[in-house]
Amino acid sequence: MPKVFSFLESGLIRRTLVYTVSGSISALVAFFLLPVLTRFLSPYDFGVVETFTALTTCLSGIVLIGGNTILAKEYFDLNRVGQQRLIGQIILLVLCSAASISGVLYVVEWSNKALAHTFKIEEVVIYLAIVVAAANAVIALTTTLLQVQKKAIIYTLYVNAKTILELSISLSAIILLGLKWQGRLAGIMISSLSFAVVGLFFLEPISDQSVLDLRNAKRLAVLGLPLVAAHISVWIYGMVDRVMISNMFDMAATGVYSVGFRFATVVGMVETAFSVAWMPYFYENIRLNDRQVDERIVRMTFMYAAALLTFAVAFGWGSRWLITVMVDSRFSAARSFTFLLCMGFWFSGLWKLLGCYLIAAGNTKIYGLITSATAIFHIGLTLYLLRHIGIIGAAWATMLSFAVATITTFIIAARLRPMPWLSALKC
Repeated sequence: MPKVFSFLESGLIRRTLVYTVSGSISALVAFFLLPVLTRFLSPYDFGVVETFTALTTCLSGIVLIGGNTILAKEYFDLNRVGQQRLIGQIILLVLCSAASISGVLYVVEWSNKALAHTFKIEEVVIYLAIVVAAANAVIALTTTLLQVQKKAIIYTLYVNAKTILELSISLSAIILLGLKWQGRLAGIMISSLSFAVVGLFFLEPISDQSVLDLRNAKRLAVLGLPLVAAHISVWIYGMVDRVMISNMFDMAATGVYSVGFRFATVVGMVETAFSVAWMPYFYENIRLNDRQVDERIVRMTFMYAAALLTFAVAFGWGSRWLITVMVDSRFSAARSFTFLLCMGFWFSGLWKLLGCYLIAAGNTKIYGLITSATAIFHIGLTLYLLRHIGIIGAAWATMLSFAVATITTFIIAARLRPMPWLSALKC
């Protein structure tokens, strides 16, 4: 078999297919519910839901303090007891972080009011977002553990069962009880809390030995805080545009933009499926420092980039027709910028793969610096383009910012961790 196809013999493709099917079920169920949700929810309601979702995504990364990445990186260097102790320490940090954020917002009352005003949502929604964020952090640890243990089937059942519960509660609350954005948030919160509890059974943290002393806290902080900065920076790409649209236009405009963003996440679904399968494979093999293994990793990167680009272009053009057919006419303006967002997700997928090189080399600070600097660039570019060309400017800014981050990360990663980028193309 030619070298370029030798990786087919590994379990990576099988696990990628499983993760793709798993992610597809969850994402496609939500995707095909758009015709229902856009008819029962107004653009304002949809904007509130998407803002809440984006806020919980940001907070999840903050309270997690890079714990899922640290677990994936250190898992293969620890014995069973060490793995459980590390998990227990990360969970304790998650709880402390969530409690600290809630305490600050409660004591410093004006800060909660400022957040609610900025995001154009009610103050109580901020506290609900913190609760959901802590639950999602535990869920992220659970899915990471299942990935590194290569338990793809259990991962599939876990992820999709959560999706089914979330959407069942949401639709019941919206259609049967007549709730609007409140019904959708109820589904998100109940399902997240339920599966966080289920996740604890998989994680099996050592409770009597996981008391976090200052030395452990400092070590995890050194490793994790740069990843938090990177997470917030990445989150900015998906959220700052909605915050700016809500403030410069209105929440209804945010709802329309979010529909286009939701269509583009189909591309994100594919790149995420590959990423979750790639992560344990990459960290397990990159440390071998073997020329043939490095060539295999590079070949897979090239093939993945080409396949994802093909899909992103095809789906991006086809989404214009899909939006016309699938969603209520109030959201039809989303057709104009979905292609740009699809291309943005393509760059995002490449960025995730290249960022692994920096993390594997222990250069989380550099990775955090790249993402933070690019996020600042994204904020300025989004503000400029929104003022000059309207809502579509947010889509242009997202695509261009991800492109800049990808190129910058590749240049630095190639210097810090040389790889056979050219020789790997030879069969």
